[in-house]
Amino acid sequence: MDKNQGVSAFLGLSHCRLFNLINCLVDASSYFATSLLAIDYLLAFLKTSLRSAVFTSHPGGLTQVEIDRVGEGWKAGQHVYLRVFNGFRAFEKHPFTIANAPASASTTGRTTLLLVIKSAGDFTRHVHHLGYAEAAFGNDLEKRSLDFKKYPDDFCRAASDCRLAVSVEGPYGVSYMEMCDFETVVLVGGGSGFTYCMANFEEIVGTALKGYGVTKRVFILWPLRDLNILQVFAESLKKTLNSARSISIETSIRLHITTPIVTGTMNTVSPAQIIRSRIEPHAVISEALEATRASIDGRGETVGCGVAIGVCGPPELRVAFQAAVSSADSSLAAKAGGIHFHSCVLSILAILLLFSSLTLGFC
Repeated sequence: MDKNQGVSAFLGLSHCRLFNLINCLVDASSYFATSLLAIDYLLAFLKTSLRSAVFTSHPGGLTQVEIDRVGEGWKAGQHVYLRVFNGFRAFEKHPFTIANAPASASTTGRTTLLLVIKSAGDFTRHVHHLGYAEAAFGNDLEKRSLDFKKYPDDFCRAASDCRLAVSVEGPYGVSYMEMCDFETVVLVGGGSGFTYCMANFEEIVGTALKGYGVTKRVFILWPLRDLNILQVFAESLKKTLNSARSISIETSIRLHITTPIVTGTMNTVSPAQIIRSRIEPHAVISEALEATRASIDGRGETVGCGVAIGVCGPPELRVAFQAAVSSADSSLAAKAGGIHFHSCVLSILAILLLFSSLTLGFC
């Protein structure tokens, strides 16, 4: 064999080895990906419960979903994946923030899991239509479609107590902080993001009723355009406010509204302060810090138990509050015991939580 033939043989052997190595790596990665997928499905299956739920549709495209026999097993601010067994949509599941505290911290006496869904896409519109259509007209699809277009408000009023089979997967989402561990709490929810605020507010007050927690004041800020959503939370909000007053938790609710208000719309949320402008994060945080300092001085202490900021809403709202926290008065923040910021967002991070441990599960 001459020199050229030897080099060719060596290169050919090297290419074969390289090809085999690539094949092995591809096979290994395929097995690894398949294993991860199998683990994902297993964890999802273990965290899934089959239940029945009552769907109540409200004007403004809102649907209240109350799921039976799921009273414990989550923390305020977490979310679940909902699947509704009705038609071809039964193959879909979508995430929604839980709108109430677990039964152990409930101020309303509710022993169910509550979701409030805003009609914004195909799935949520389907859920909303189910809420009124099934209750009002059964399976007469043509009649329900025509009548809904003609009398949408009548449909919503008629369509309470529509019960359907569902699966609930979760809960998912973890916060590194407990709101009830902070002296002052600021909760901000944009539109239907108020579900996050309502659940945390209820949990703070419910925990305090049992003698736990250190929260002395809560600021709730709710920027919204659709006033219909007020009615969905009115009863729970009223009960939780009454409980907060009974244990001297100062509560300030501010509705930042930029749309015209129809007479009588605000009757059910009369304690709330109506502000016809956008939220100013810097002013809100400064006010929270000043109120905390005054309380600390009144107690004769040198440092407080901290200020917690929780935001659930569009990216610009979260970014604005994050910037305001970063630029807050450092001396006031130190005296208050620090400022802790948490935002509620469903992103790639939330998807990765599908692989989280099963430390929390439904009873």
